[in-house]
Amino acid sequence: MHSSFSLFRSHLDLAHQYFESLLNIGDFVIDATCGNGHDTLALARLVLGDGVGGIQAYDLQEKAIENTRKLLEKNLSKRQLEGICLIQGC
Repeated sequence: MHSSFSLFRSHLDLAHQYFESLLNIGDFVIDATCGNGHDTLALARLVLGDGVGGIQAYDLQEKAIENTRKLLEKNLSKRQLEGICLIQGC
């Protein structure tokens, strides 16, 4: 159970709340360490619209890029996926 008091929220919840306060459809963002793709997915839902917005998501690990790709393909439309560039590197 999550408390509405921010001290008891996870750092991920706080980060996603911060994303929501700053980002709009059509923005371009970078996820510098995409890991398993959860932040990349949250960012995609905030910035990708119908042919607008973009994300570059980076990770050094091939497995992280693969996991991110799978998560995004499962949760986003083909049109949204066109706005995402996954890059193995830094």
